[in-house]
Amino acid sequence: MKTRSAVGPELLKLDCAKEADRIGTFLHEVVFRRFRRKGVVLGISGGIDSSVVAGLAARALGKEHVLGLLMPERHSATETLELGRVLTEHLGIESVHEDISPMLDAFGCY
Repeated sequence: MKTRSAVGPELLKLDCAKEADRIGTFLHEVVFRRFRRKGVVLGISGGIDSSVVAGLAARALGKEHVLGLLMPERHSATETLELGRVLTEHLGIESVHEDISPMLDAFGCY
């Protein structure tokens, strides 16, 4: 029995614009119709993953329906907060900054 790999030359044939539209349509349907919510709240680190999700959400739902939550902690990279702020400003989405270090300290994470 021959199995197919999820990684290979076929992956390079991905139509990124079409895939972004498909994901956006799915997000719109789930948030507004299935869950009947007014928008989403996203944790934003300034990294690639959260940046892509924030961009897709702002595009699919409208920037007024996305709130970026910036949650640095004492061991976060120094540029984390700045990168998150640059991203939220670029996308035009509202953001809230909450240092979670005291909470992590209270839970004994340090």
